[in-house]
Amino acid sequence: MRATGPVIDNLARARRVLAGVLFVNVAVAVAKVAAGAWAGSLALTADGWHSALDSVSTVVGLIGVTLAAAPPDREHPYGHRRFEVAAALLIAVLLLAAAWGVVAQAVARLQSGGSPVVGTFPVAVTIASLVLSAIVSRWESQAGRRLNSRVLLADAGHTRSDVYTSLAVLLSFVFVRLGYPGADLAVAGLVGAVIARAGYHIVRDAIHVLSDRVAIDADHVTALFERRPELGIIDGVRSRSNGSEIYVDLQVRLPGTMSVDESHAITEKIERVIRGAFPNVVDIVVHVEPERPGEGEKSPEGS
Repeated sequence: MRATGPVIDNLARARRVLAGVLFVNVAVAVAKVAAGAWAGSLALTADGWHSALDSVSTVVGLIGVTLAAAPPDREHPYGHRRFEVAAALLIAVLLLAAAWGVVAQAVARLQSGGSPVVGTFPVAVTIASLVLSAIVSRWESQAGRRLNSRVLLADAGHTRSDVYTSLAVLLSFVFVRLGYPGADLAVAGLVGAVIARAGYHIVRDAIHVLSDRVAIDADHVTALFERRPELGIIDGVRSRSNGSEIYVDLQVRLPGTMSVDESHAITEKIERVIRGAFPNVVDIVVHVEPERPGEGEKSPEGS
């Protein structure tokens, strides 16, 4: 049996969160790029483009959750939630491309030379963007966990990286003022590494979903029924996820003399137990097998 109503509502809420994040990311990106260009700071400029990429990834996320919100149809009977995973993968590709661009710019600056000018304007912009990114990342991450949205969680991780890169930029300003202009290049390279790391984690999580990695340990499911012998013998538990929804199928052995109505009533109880323990489960398939004589009893050796 399948439940989709609450999931669709969550996708609508996720779209609203992404729209708010997009507004903040655009403002932060414009301010950083302008301040970085004014100061000649490659680190701050790279951080600005990092924030600009946040905006692009948020747009991709908006498109992804919009497509994912479409209800199941004849060609997609399991729904469209993997569009959300595809959106997360595209975000990762953009992150990895940006990381490469930042490192390439740092190498070019190293060859050509030059030193940034650290003034009040770039410092103020960096501090303000740091605070905003911290607030937005926390809000988006909490919303992602509450709404079970992989795109929100991926985008929150991307936004959170802005906090660390902004801290690194501030540190580079300190070293530049102390007479170490190479700190600007070092931090630019660090920004590239942070971006690449975020992209790697998103790719890893997306591959877990696309490869149908186990979503719930089978032992955790069978443990729910260890003291419920009236619900039969549970085995053959399998599970997978399409992003934030979990699908479970299992076998239950019931007495062969049991009527269809009785066995159906038991399978409904089994489904309720599983949904109560794992709220993200949206679809459960229970296959009933006839119990052979002696299967439900312990052997003398096992007692």
